[in-house]
Amino acid sequence: TKARLLGLEDSFYLILGANFGSGIATLVSAGGLAGIGKQLCFVHILVKAVGCVIVFAVWQGANLAGWDSAALLSDLGGGEPTLSISLLFLALQLSGGLVITGLRGLTEKISVALSPASVEDQVSRPHFIHDAAMGDPSTALDLASRETDRLVSLLPDLLPDLDQNSAGAAKQRTVLWHGSSLIVTATSQFVVRVIERRVGREDLDLALHLQEQLDLVKFLQDTLHDFSLVVEEFKEVPPLAFNLSEALRTIVLSLVDARSGTNEDFDILIALTSDRSDLLDRIRRALAGSALNSGEEARKLLLATSMFERAVWLVRRLAVALRPDANDDKPAVARNKVNLEEAHAD
Repeated sequence: TKARLLGLEDSFYLILGANFGSGIATLVSAGGLAGIGKQLCFVHILVKAVGCVIVFAVWQGANLAGWDSAALLSDLGGGEPTLSISLLFLALQLSGGLVITGLRGLTEKISVALSPASVEDQVSRPHFIHDAAMGDPSTALDLASRETDRLVSLLPDLLPDLDQNSAGAAKQRTVLWHGSSLIVTATSQFVVRVIERRVGREDLDLALHLQEQLDLVKFLQDTLHDFSLVVEEFKEVPPLAFNLSEALRTIVLSLVDARSGTNEDFDILIALTSDRSDLLDRIRRALAGSALNSGEEARKLLLATSMFERAVWLVRRLAVALRPDANDDKPAVARNKVNLEEAHAD
């Protein structure tokens, strides 16, 4: 333009095409993105497209009104083509961005319709906690407690159902484990932000207790995931591994049921998950002395047994932490203090 190779009118259409083309290029370069990632690409295209439509409408409207749009643009740039083009580009971005921001609800519906949320998006998005609740610590902590309950309800799905193990189930469990881990982290950070607001003693005790529960949930998630990986490595699951997996699944399901039950349900679960080290030691000795077809198989069974023992211990600790306080004026966090460092190092 500076060298007069192109006039402002020609440059106008060139920039419009380049602006919209950059949005399309974003979608093309997105490759295998899906869900929220691809939704952002479509929002980017909408910003570019709406900006082009608005600026083009203004340009054509000025021409139809008898004005010279190119001359008006030149005047805005003080006769400097470079400045005029810069202002045109700025108008494209601002007009599109402002309209899309104002129509946020419609934009979200369009982007979701074009790219529905993926399984990863769905399982990694908290259902209860929200920054808008920060103004009321009691409400915020109640939401965090509900989020914790939901995370507990997802724990059985981290284990294989060996009676009905379908193709792709292992991948789904990995996706669920990763998404649930993200929610645990987000919920824990949410509780920390509540504590930073200098809450009262009662809310502080509840917040600390929630952090304790979330830490245990995270440890148990990882242990169940690791146990599942070991079981999945068997080409044919040995009877011992099958029994351990089904027993652990039953125990975790009992934890979920107890959460919606009574204190007696927790007491039964705590008793069932009490120290079983003697039994597990006998299993280890039997494995060490047996003539298994493969030393690798024996190693996997020993590892599965250790994972099972750790998972049962964590279920018991979590059951103690989740058990509602009855007729006790002492804070639950003081009565049910859990050695989380031991859980992490065990």
